[in-house]
Amino acid sequence: MKIKETTKVYLYFIVVSLVQMFISPMIFTYLYNHYKMNIGLANSAVHFLTFVPCAVIFILLNSQSFKETLSFKKTPLINIMFAVLIGMLAQPIMSFLANISQLFVTDTVGAFMEQVTPLSFFAMFFAMAITPAITEEITMRGVVLHGFKDKNMFVAATVNGLLFAIFHFNLSQFLYAFALGFLFAIMVRITGSIFVTMVCHMTINGIQVALAKFLVFAPGNEALHKEAVKEAAKITIAQRLDAISIIGVIAIAATALIVLVLKAMKYYTDKQYINVSKPVFAKVDIEENTIQSQENIKENTWKLFINPWMAIIVALYIVATVVLK
Repeated sequence: MKIKETTKVYLYFIVVSLVQMFISPMIFTYLYNHYKMNIGLANSAVHFLTFVPCAVIFILLNSQSFKETLSFKKTPLINIMFAVLIGMLAQPIMSFLANISQLFVTDTVGAFMEQVTPLSFFAMFFAMAITPAITEEITMRGVVLHGFKDKNMFVAATVNGLLFAIFHFNLSQFLYAFALGFLFAIMVRITGSIFVTMVCHMTINGIQVALAKFLVFAPGNEALHKEAVKEAAKITIAQRLDAISIIGVIAIAATALIVLVLKAMKYYTDKQYINVSKPVFAKVDIEENTIQSQENIKENTWKLFINPWMAIIVALYIVATVVLK
């Protein structure tokens, strides 16, 4: 019996999640204790030693093309520049969603950032920006998104966003991880290239690294940071809601600008196809990535969200975020 592409992807995601929950911590502990690796380098090593082999094995077992599955396709240079711009515009959106999350859960990202700030800027940048831009994109916008290639772009992006949020196994990151997963999936579908999301992902995380390294946890700012943490703990719900409303206005404006940039990316992608004698993208790629038939939009959409595999994934998320922590 032939297994559906979406089923294969859900199974792959479950396997990677189990690896992340049980095998990755053991590898990290071994590298950290036995080889005395710093936390950033050990984290990067774990990513490359787990996520990349899982993707390679999946592609080989399914006799797929690495180039097609991982969307390793050229894209106009201007799209790379647009990806950097989107990475900058995404900052207020992330801040807005992170503040909403903090109404309900404690932020744990800041604590991890504080642990890696003793590293040099370049080591921290490699660990926090370059590594996930490669490993997480190969996993989520490569293997996982490819499994939904015959689904409507927005439906596929929604599923990808949900799985990307779960993939972090951190309640404080859930909302903005979902938004970024959705955005990144749209970027890959309209350009046909994973390189735009790798650059965008690296830009987003890189800005956070720079802010943490040179502002929040900069040498000499220790007392100021401790005082800021104390003041943050005193913030009332009403004060946080006021802050959220202000950031929300900026986030809405940033979202509108991102939509315009995405349209520009699509324009230059289509233009590249039209203007070159040997097109980077086949016509079928452009059509599949931008225009879906109404049958594909409606066909079994609910089954992508309500199925036994998704139930298992949600259960794993609950175990990882509530039980194991």
